[in-house]
Amino acid sequence: MLRKIITAVCLMIISGTAAFACDMSYTLTGSDGSVKHVTPDNEIVLKEGRSYTLSVNFSENHGRCNIPPEKTVFLLNDEKWAQGKDYLPLVLEKDFNWESRGSRDYSAELSFAVKEKGKIYLEVIRECDRKEGYDEYLNFTAE
Repeated sequence: MLRKIITAVCLMIISGTAAFACDMSYTLTGSDGSVKHVTPDNEIVLKEGRSYTLSVNFSENHGRCNIPPEKTVFLLNDEKWAQGKDYLPLVLEKDFNWESRGSRDYSAELSFAVKEKGKIYLEVIRECDRKEGYDEYLNFTAE
């Protein structure tokens, strides 16, 4: 048993895989109907003046989680991203709610408009008391 644990840890270190407490995935839908799966650390190109919907899906990968999905934090350029903050480069067009898709699976739809050009960073954070939590960046470039 100890040998299996050591092997698993070594494989994670070698592969560079993070041991996040949640598996997150993202899909970006444009106002023109285009759909694209997006990932952290890859550039995501947006067009100024257009609207998009970011679908966020997460699954708990460590058993029943004590942290509700509503505790997920979205920081846009280091500021909490929320509706009504019209001065941010990406403006949330409406409030969003997390929906349960199963006992440990959740999703949310974040609709936003691109208000200005430039590099924009969306940090997604889930603090967890069982594992390392989740902390990744979606890197946008608005043209």
